[in-house]
Amino acid sequence: MTIGRSQEKVIRYYTALNGKSPLVQWLGGIRDDVVVVLLCGGDKASQWKDVDLAKRYWKELQEREL
Repeated sequence: MTIGRSQEKVIRYYTALNGKSPLVQWLGGIRDDVVVVLLCGGDKASQWKDVDLAKRYWKELQEREL
C-alpha cells in the first residue's frame, strides 16, 4: 500500500495459532452490497480522540453527500 507520494506501509494481518485470521474472516463475510468506510486509525492510547475524530469525519462526509 502506498500513502502519499512515496511512503509505503505494510499491513500485517493477525493470524491465530489455528491459522485463521479474524480480520480476513470478517472481510470475507461482508456482503457485496455493503460499503466499509475507514475514517481514521490509531492505537489504544489515542482511542477516545480517534473515535471523536472519526465521528467528525463521518458528519463531514454525510454533509458533503447530501
